Amino acid sequence: MTPTCHETIHRRGERGSVFIEFLILFPVFATLFVLSVYAFGFNVERTANQERVRECAWTYASSGCSNQPGGCQFSGPARVNDGELRAAAGGAFERIASRLPFLAPTLLSLHGDSFTASRIETVNRPTVFGGSVDVQAQFSTMCSTEVNEWNLAVLFKLTCERIGKWCP
Repeated sequence: MTPTCHETIHRRGERGSVFIEFLILFPVFATLFVLSVYAFGFNVERTANQERVRECAWTYASSGCSNQPGGCQFSGPARVNDGELRAAAGGAFERIASRLPFLAPTLLSLHGDSFTASRIETVNRPTVFGGSVDVQAQFSTMCSTEVNEWNLAVLFKLTCERIGKWCP
């Protein structure tokens, strides 16, 4: 069966409309793809900056706030009122210490002074998006009153024993 003249003209119009849709939608999808790649890279840089600040803060706190690592700015220390901290925690320190006794000396002792570590990093982005932008990250914690070098294997073993589960 041969198509009629009307059917042939209608099919040509369909093929043309598919091509026009492609011409219109391709730049839209390409732009969305480029934007998503940029957003992914920006979030990776922001998260990496936050990780670096957290590492600086923990390194500084575990040294008893005596050795400031490079790459971060520090503000503080500010004196923390131990009674106010315990009241704000609502007994959480005592509950954790009763369940995990090896953490009791850390949780039930004076908590030390608080400080904030911060870092500003410049993230480059395309000029059509406004050029480079500064990404700031901060992390606040408290100085340890004692210098503690935690052994992760021992901590893991003691936690597993206390929970009563077998751990590798």
